[in-house]
Parts: sequence; structure tokens; C-alpha cells
Amino acid sequence: MQKINRIIFISITILIFLLSLSAVAKEKKKNEERRRNLPPKVIKEVEEGLKTLQSNGVFNLEELNTFYFPAQMEKTYAVILFRAELIKDAEEIKKEMEKKFEEMKKEKGEEEAEKKGEEQQKIIPAIPTYHFFLQIYRKSEDAMKLYLEYYSPMPFENQDPQYYSFGIPLDPGDYIFAWEVSRRDLTKYGTFFFKLDVPSMVFKNLNFSPPFFLKDLKALPAVQTVFTVHKDNFVVSQASMYPYLTNQFRVEEMPTLFFYILGAGVDEISKAVNLEMHITIKKEDKEVLKYAAVSFTHPVVAQPVIFKTPQITLEKGNYILEAEIIDKIGNQKNKSHISFEIIE
Repeated sequence: MQKINRIIFISITILIFLLSLSAVAKEKKKNEERRRNLPPKVIKEVEEGLKTLQSNGVFNLEELNTFYFPAQMEKTYAVILFRAELIKDAEEIKKEMEKKFEEMKKEKGEEEAEKKGEEQQKIIPAIPTYHFFLQIYRKSEDAMKLYLEYYSPMPFENQDPQYYSFGIPLDPGDYIFAWEVSRRDLTKYGTFFFKLDVPSMVFKNLNFSPPFFLKDLKALPAVQTVFTVHKDNFVVSQASMYPYLTNQFRVEEMPTLFFYILGAGVDEISKAVNLEMHITIKKEDKEVLKYAAVSFTHPVVAQPVIFKTPQITLEKGNYILEAEIIDKIGNQKNKSHISFEIIE
């Protein structure tokens, strides 16, 4: 059963991501639905922070990781994972509302206060408790100029997730990301700034997108076309992905190695690639585990990785997974590497 589920997982992965190459290209136009001028208060707070790139500590905003995917028009789809601690503030808001309710009961009586409270409960859930505002600056003629500007409600449900995420198709180059998370009424906020050098996903010779490990992948009912902040997963086109935040595993786990193969030769008739992959796990430059070769005709690697076989079990420690790709059409080969740790 596990093997069948893995085959389904890989098939869905390949299908979704081959389709996503064209779907992501359409995203920029449809993102206009959420691209707008930010509130003057937010713009002022962000502009102040841009002078020094010093983040405001409210909500403890933190960038965790960035993933890159190829997209059409030679763009790179950058997915950013970040953390925001909102639960303490949400509890404070709850206490503030309870205090106002008690004051209202004293002023207007319990029956009138409960009536007002019920009316508010019908309205408030339809309005996001927290907002996410994003500005992206790009280097132009030795100066950073505003390039993109987006808004999304924060998917907060009275508990802090492991992380939030958002994705943007961008031209390769240097950027400054500036974002603000704020209360609905903008009375409390946190700002965050970081520089990002977006790499090109276009190569004439054999190369790879940065590899990472996945816990799970799910197909969505429709392609995402509007800028949206997600929690505990990230979305590319019609795929919802659940990555490992750290490359630390128990020996019984079976993560899925994921990356794109770029710059491979393509058959003129079938328009397919002809690739062979050899995976080797090394410790201190010594080979400790080697997988059987895998052949495929698509540029997406979604390979389950095992750390325990009938012959060998990886011990605790640090390892390097080496994936050698042989391009039989382009007559070239290259290697991709990713480090990981077995912790128990």
C-alpha cells in the first residue's frame, strides 16, 4: 500500500508541475485582483524601516526559507516561508473585547450588551483579524525602486502555525522584500525586511533547481491565480506542498526528494527528455548507500528516499545525498547535492 501511495504521489507531482510551468505565467496578470496601493499608514511604516532595513519586533516576524521553481517567460517562481507570532496578540484582543463587553453591560444592561455582541459576531468573522501587506523593491540604475505591491488576509485561526508562505513570479535579480503584518484596525503591527537574490532557472547546459525534501503533496481543485498567504504549506499553481523545515529525519522516515532538471536535451519528435538518475548517500566523502538507477522522460524529480534497507541502516549523523543526472539526448551529466541529518 505504501508503494502504491508513493507511485500516486509521484504521478500527481509530475502532472501538476508540468502544468504549473504555464499556469504560473498567467498569475501576474490575475494578481491585479489583490495588487493595490497600501494604506498610507503602512506605507509610512515600511518606508521608515527601509532606511535601515531594521525589522520591527512586534509579532516576531522571521524569514525561514525560500524555494525556487521555473516558470514561463524565463521567470523564477519564488516561494517564501516566514513565521509570525500572533496568538499572544489575539489573546490580548480577546481580553480587550471582554473588557468592553463588561463596560457595555454596566452602561446599557446585560440584555442590550448581549444583543450588541451578537451583532458584532456576525460582522467580525467576515473581516480578517490580521492583514499582510507586501512591497517588493528591485534594483534599477543603482537604486532600489518599488516593483510590486500586494495584500492578503492572514489565515489565522487562534493558533500560530509552524509557518506562513506566499509565492511570486519574478525576473532574476536583486530584490528587497518589505512586509507588514498588522491588526485589522492597524493599531499594532510588525515589519520585516530582507534582501533576496533571485536566481535564473534558465540554463543552456544541464543544471538543477535547489533540491529540498517533501512530507506530502496535494492537488488543489483549481489553479491559484490570486496572491494569497497560506499557513503550514505553500502553493504553486495547482499543487499544495508540505516541505520539511529542516533536513533532520528519523531513520524510519521516507521523505521525497524534489527538484527540477534544467537545460536537458529534448527529443525533436517526442519533445521529451531522456534522463537517468543515480542516487548515492555519502558520509565524510565515503559512500554508505547507493540506489538503483532510475530512468525518466520528464524534468521533475520526486524521488522517495529511504535510510534503512535489509542490508544497511544509517546511523545518527550528517550525510550528503548526491543525485547524478545523465542526459542521454544532450550527452551531458551533472550532480545535485543536499545535506541532511539522521537524528534517531
